[in-house]
Formats: sequence, structure tokens, C-alpha cells
Amino acid sequence: GAGPGRGAAGLGSPWRWNRLGAGLSLGLRSPWGWDRLGAAIAAGTAERSSVRRGEMAKSTQLIDNEVFRAYATYTAIVLLKMMLMSLITAYFRITRKAFVNPEDTASFGKGESAKKFLRTDPDVERVRRGHLNDLENIVPFVGIGLLYALSGPELSTALLHFRIFTGARIFHTFAYLIPLPQPGRGLSWAVGYSVTFSMAYKVLKTAWLL
Repeated sequence: GAGPGRGAAGLGSPWRWNRLGAGLSLGLRSPWGWDRLGAAIAAGTAERSSVRRGEMAKSTQLIDNEVFRAYATYTAIVLLKMMLMSLITAYFRITRKAFVNPEDTASFGKGESAKKFLRTDPDVERVRRGHLNDLENIVPFVGIGLLYALSGPELSTALLHFRIFTGARIFHTFAYLIPLPQPGRGLSWAVGYSVTFSMAYKVLKTAWLL
């Protein structure tokens, strides 16, 4: 019991605290102490800067990758085409006066007179089916195409995949909206689907870990 009491009393005395403070003060005032402190701060700053430079280098390397740039280009094209289908749907709904929500008919009448606009229209439904087909095919292309671009394919082979898929989807949209006689639309769907399947096969072949 006496030991802890003496230790606490010793640390609590002003003389002991003065000696401890003086030692710390001398250590920081000495050139050697400041050098160690400065070196530690500089090392921490350099490490953080190195990590940031490494992250920026990885991002720059990805952007400079020609296959990834090709993927980004054609993915943006097909996504914009898919977004355009929403505008075309809205156009046909307004021009054909065919709505599914009662509040959408307020500009064309009120009460019973507005109910006749709550209907389906063949042109609107055709555009909606084309849009749905885009969702079913372009979304898988975006995911599988990214994995494919990161799997290290040849640029010429990757461009062939991306261009064929983009062309097939654009042709499919025209075939749906005009409409063109079969089997044009069916063949364009099959071509685009085959491209996505081909990329998936390449990814599995390259990164097979099962």
C-alpha cells in the first residue's frame, strides 16, 4: 500500500512535475528533438502523398486504356439511345392522347370526358416494348462489357464486339418503330445477344477461378 502512495505523491509534487516539464522542454528545444519531430511529420505527409499519387495513377492508366475508352464510347451511345426511347414514348402518348394515369388527362378534359384518354394505343405499346427490349439487352452489355474491357482483349477484337452490338441495337430500334418485316428485328436481337454472350465467354475464359 505504501508504494503506490509514494508514487502518486511523488508525481503529484510540484518539484517532480517541474523536472518532467523541463525534460520535455529541453527535448523539444534541442535541434535533435526537433529534427526527429520534423522527420516524423515529413514521413507521414510523404506517405499520404504517395497513396494519393498511386490512386491518381491508376485512374489515369484506366482512362488511357484504349479498350476501356472504346467501351465507354459505345456504352454511352447505346445508353443515350435507350434514354431516347423514353422521349419517344412520351411523344406518342401526347400525340395519340393515350394515358394510363388520370392526372395526365387534365389538359384534354375533365370528368367523364377525360376518361376516354385513359386507354392503350398500339403505337405507344410498340415503343414501350422496344424500350423494354433495350433494358433487357443493354443493361447486361454494360456490366459484361466492363468486365470484358478489363480482361485485356485486343483493341481490334473489342472494337468489333462493341460496334456490332451498337449497330444491332440501333437497327433493332428502327425495325421495331417503323416497323420492318421479320426476320430483320429478330436477327438484330440475336446478333446483339450473341455479342454479349461472346464477351461473357471471354471473361470466364480469362478469369476462371471456380
